[in-house]
Amino acid sequence: MAGSSVLAALAAAILLPASARATTVRLGPQVPPSFPEGTGCEAPCSGGITHAQLVSPGVIEEAPASGLITSWRVAGLGPLRLRVLRPGPEDQWLGDVTSAAATSVKGEANAASLPIRAGDVIGVDLPSGSSSVIGFVQIMPVDSTELLTWTPALADDGVAREPVFPPDFDKEILLNADIVLAPALSSVSPASGSTAGGNAVTIAGRYLDGATSVTFGSTPASSFSVDSSSQITAIAPASRASTVDLRVSGPGGSSEVSPADRYTFTAPSTTFVQGGPALQPVKPIVAGFSESSSRWRRGRSLPHISSAPGAPVGTTFSFSLNEPASVNLTFTQSVPGRRVAGRCVAPGHKNAGRPRCKRTLLVGSFAVPGHAGLDSVRFQGRLSGIHTLKPGSYLVSLTARDAHGQKVVSRSLGFTIIS
Repeated sequence: MAGSSVLAALAAAILLPASARATTVRLGPQVPPSFPEGTGCEAPCSGGITHAQLVSPGVIEEAPASGLITSWRVAGLGPLRLRVLRPGPEDQWLGDVTSAAATSVKGEANAASLPIRAGDVIGVDLPSGSSSVIGFVQIMPVDSTELLTWTPALADDGVAREPVFPPDFDKEILLNADIVLAPALSSVSPASGSTAGGNAVTIAGRYLDGATSVTFGSTPASSFSVDSSSQITAIAPASRASTVDLRVSGPGGSSEVSPADRYTFTAPSTTFVQGGPALQPVKPIVAGFSESSSRWRRGRSLPHISSAPGAPVGTTFSFSLNEPASVNLTFTQSVPGRRVAGRCVAPGHKNAGRPRCKRTLLVGSFAVPGHAGLDSVRFQGRLSGIHTLKPGSYLVSLTARDAHGQKVVSRSLGFTIIS
């Protein structure tokens, strides 16, 4: 093939060991760390190394998702450059970005920072008039791996025309690229919330494990946590009434805008008070009630609002409010009882022969002032200066009451205090 030809090799996306936190894939076959100098072709020929010598052979596949090429490897001779090719109309491929010339053409990694989109392919530019060659691997027996060439080469207008497949599809050029994948969103739930913000939103998708930011339109989320590579929980910020695109960004770029990422901020509804001129807001909203640890030792501190990370003792209760409210945390414990006349009562000598049961006992509570947005309450077992929970298992529920007297009760969380 001509020295100025553009070659493109396609291969399966093979998962690499985790790099940083973001999902990284390798497009292309494994390039041997030591490649014999001069092994390659400028025209159809036979030779090279055998397919069996590759550590991890690949099969043809396009880039599986959008992202950023951070490194690439090639085997050959000459000033080779990585090229990203994008499918165009009528079987054309559009020449997109190119890297700097390879600092290594013998299989070591070359640094890059090239965007690539799902469906793109990678190739190599061979400078016109140079003696550059590309190393290849012989595929025996024939499988689905191919070597693609273009005739003529990539033209001045950036278009590669008339893809030509060699008569014997038995070669694969030694080229691969590592792609840090950009987040891809599939849904947000719920898809709407109050303009006051503070509610938890579950974001589902792929390649979310490297997320560095979450934005609602142009406004950053109040906070977010990466639950897994397929889920993020974000706390919505305050915003004016509008519909925005929720986007997640990471080392591989930002998620692409789609109908699946829409989030609507709605103004809180109001209720007319009979016989009075004032409008009164609906009851407050509590979202994301959680605890940093469900099994912990007691400490000496009284409960207090804090943004500090968790400590070896105690736990941190976190929740979000759509408006300022007085927050009361109530603690209960399941204790043994005896069933008498359809009720579970405290055990005693008189009912010792009655059926056993479990009854819920209120053991204490405390109150803190909550503000709109994310709140965190450090708790080490002390309810007051004289009342401390004993080792055992408990349930805690949260009641928020706003300035209008409207209140809401959260779900219960369980935890155990150990000795």
